[in-house]
Amino acid sequence: MYIEKLTTMKISEIKESLYRLFKKHYNFLPTDFTQLAQSGSDRKYYRITGNNKTAIGVYNPNIDENKAFFAYTKAFEKEKINVPELYYIDESNLFYLIQDLGDTTLFDLLPNFNTTDYVANLKLVVDGLIKIQVDTPKHIDYNVSLNQKGFNRDLIIRDLNYFKYYFLKPSGFIFNEDNLDESFNELANSLTKNENKYFMFRDFQSRNIMWHNNEPWFIDYQGGMQGPLQYDLASLLFQAKAQIPYIIRREILDYYTKQLSTKINIDIDDFNQYFYDFALVRLLQTLGAYGYRGVIERKGHFLQSIPYALKNLKWLLEGDKLSRKESAFTKLLHEVADTKQYNHTAPTDGKLTVYVNSFSYKKKFPHDWGGNGGGFFFDCRALTNPGRYIEYKHLNGMDEPVQTFLKQSADIQPFIDKTMSIVNGSVKRYLERGFTSLQVNFGCTGGQHRSVYCAEQAAKELKQNPNIIVVVNHIEQQ
Repeated sequence: MYIEKLTTMKISEIKESLYRLFKKHYNFLPTDFTQLAQSGSDRKYYRITGNNKTAIGVYNPNIDENKAFFAYTKAFEKEKINVPELYYIDESNLFYLIQDLGDTTLFDLLPNFNTTDYVANLKLVVDGLIKIQVDTPKHIDYNVSLNQKGFNRDLIIRDLNYFKYYFLKPSGFIFNEDNLDESFNELANSLTKNENKYFMFRDFQSRNIMWHNNEPWFIDYQGGMQGPLQYDLASLLFQAKAQIPYIIRREILDYYTKQLSTKINIDIDDFNQYFYDFALVRLLQTLGAYGYRGVIERKGHFLQSIPYALKNLKWLLEGDKLSRKESAFTKLLHEVADTKQYNHTAPTDGKLTVYVNSFSYKKKFPHDWGGNGGGFFFDCRALTNPGRYIEYKHLNGMDEPVQTFLKQSADIQPFIDKTMSIVNGSVKRYLERGFTSLQVNFGCTGGQHRSVYCAEQAAKELKQNPNIIVVVNHIEQQ
């Protein structure tokens, strides 16, 4: 009933409910109400202020998720762990008021730490993580968990399938599905032999760690469950865009196991082997999420994270860290890590990036690498086709004989001139308005001759503009 009400609830109703909680806590009404950036969930956050007092109001339709957050917060507070103080909970369990920890996350600070601070602050985070994992379970009733079975084999398989269906397949990788499923089963069976009795944060990464009063504070743990120790540490150290240097990862892993061994008995070699296998599962689940949000939903922010995740995967494979050394599975992972198709999705410092693509109308349309859903599609199929002649059949539009043929065709240059007149007009306006990406696509029947040639000529002209970055992608020629 509450969820249905939330779907149609107006901002005025949300504001009224959160104002009421603020007044209960501070004994006066607030004067300012500002919505904060929303994450991938249905939760909505508001900064509420008045008389130099501030709090964060939260509105969430998932009551079970809220109850898990309330219970975990109370458990963490018993061990004096830095989590936001829970001020008030509405009787509906849809609204609650918590401590305002500011706007700075660990992710914001990582690029700005000097070497000494970098390691010292990560060690502070690890100290907090160990307390959460080892000390709090005695205060937790896992009946409130959204996954009461904990991090089990089914959840591992679900994460791996997320990678298969939302990254591998949409990206066009070729693989034997039965063999891949068998490898997934072997990996899941191995990892479930590990101890599974600690609190697992599930999404322990630098954006879920606030930096408040020069200390780490932990948020967004409502999805926590009973699970292994290694997964959360792997989530932190292998977070794609955090780009924690590899040598520091090793130092933090050693520090973690040393501190952990003061609380429980562990076999460090055994722990480390499981750690890297859990890091692989986390990486593949993350690539699945990036694939779903980026490749399928075409959201640029997630596309831009893919190269960083692939870099982490390559390091795992080349460092000989994984328990499975040589197999069809690891061969496929090497192919994924070495793929070049996402190299051009990395951020480009706010400049206008023009993606120039050639493609086949019969095969595969270009991805929206910029994530803005716009751009041009120019149909080259009415132009003279070199592919009809035997001497050009196995060449493409980057080969000199094909280029010479097309230059001599009466229809090709007028077509390019007209398309570039349109494109250059948009480039000018995009630069004036501060846009960051534009896509220009040339398609023909096979994506081999005419579209490739036109894309090359367009890119050549665009590269003369010093204010833009030009990225060329010939889909059928990769």
